[in-house]
Amino acid sequence: MSNIKLLTNVLVAAQAVAAAVSNAPIAALSWGSPRVDLFGIADDKSIWHKFETGHGWEPSSGFENMNATAFGYPVAVSWGQNRLDYFHIGKKNAAFHKFWDGTNWMPAGKYSERLEGEFTSALAVASWDTNRLDIVGKGTEDSYLHKAWTGTSWYPGVTEWEDLGGNFSSAPAVVSWGPNRFDIFGISAESGSILHKYWNGDLWIPTGSWEDLGGGPFIGTPSATSWGAGRFDVWAVGKDGQLNHLFWDGSAYQGWEEMGGSFDSAPTVVHWDVGKIDIVGLFNDDSHYHSKAFDGSNWWPSFDGYFDKGGDFSSPPAVVANKGTNFLYVFGVGSDGKVKMNIWNGNAWEPSGDSYWDLGDTTNPYPSSLRSAEDDDTFHVQEF
Repeated sequence: MSNIKLLTNVLVAAQAVAAAVSNAPIAALSWGSPRVDLFGIADDKSIWHKFETGHGWEPSSGFENMNATAFGYPVAVSWGQNRLDYFHIGKKNAAFHKFWDGTNWMPAGKYSERLEGEFTSALAVASWDTNRLDIVGKGTEDSYLHKAWTGTSWYPGVTEWEDLGGNFSSAPAVVSWGPNRFDIFGISAESGSILHKYWNGDLWIPTGSWEDLGGGPFIGTPSATSWGAGRFDVWAVGKDGQLNHLFWDGSAYQGWEEMGGSFDSAPTVVHWDVGKIDIVGLFNDDSHYHSKAFDGSNWWPSFDGYFDKGGDFSSPPAVVANKGTNFLYVFGVGSDGKVKMNIWNGNAWEPSGDSYWDLGDTTNPYPSSLRSAEDDDTFHVQEF
């Protein structure tokens, strides 16, 4: 793959590079303020979509029906204004892709692009630049499979995947700190430690193997983030439920450090600027979301403490942070099936620190009063 430049990925919002999380039931992203897009799965396994334009959420009632049959949570990414790509696991556990080009959903009309593969975990996806996408998922042999959009074609092909090896118990976590740099992390099925491999613009490092970053044994799915060039952070949950943190500072690894909490999987982590960290996750003992933040000098409320954000949730949150704004969106699906939203406006949480607005009921996502997606091929997605 020496003639191919790898893509970038994950986490949850719009930051230094576009990134997406894979263990939340909602895929949330922004191509730039005030735009926010949400994707999720309805009870009938169709994919729903809702978006904020700056003048309110659309559709105003319910959700837009994207129709695809999904067997795993969608992931979504944007490489710039008016561009959205989302991916999901569909029939025969293959990967499927659909994108918004600024005017229409493509492929046009009723179809989504089938990228083949056979996966046992959610996908991780990222973009390090315009016209660049990287997708990674765990295959049936527990190794990680990779495919890249190079700007003109899929590498190694539309239906082919590059096998990166390894033996993993978790879905992958991916991140990029800039062009030609792409990092992948996962939990070893043998030791429970974190394994790491990265693309340096010319080749995979280490070649033919994975770097063992130690720690653990870890559970669930890890996450990885970057606030800028030369920096990445890895987040993973130990068997005692505590969040563990390791970071690369540009010259050496620092950590692991235990940061408290009671999680089943890594919480959602975003950076709205260099040196800023916001963490929101679901505790496994109270169904509430809990949060903490790093302001560049100190952790709030403390290094191993968390604010209780309330709610009644059974799945992790999605978080959107637009770079440089100190403005956060927190989304989740409540036990009542309704999509919940909480906002940090730079000074305070709205509607409050532990309450949420309802954005729609995923148990009845397409009220009969709404236009059906099947009435308009622009929004009717089928797989082939």
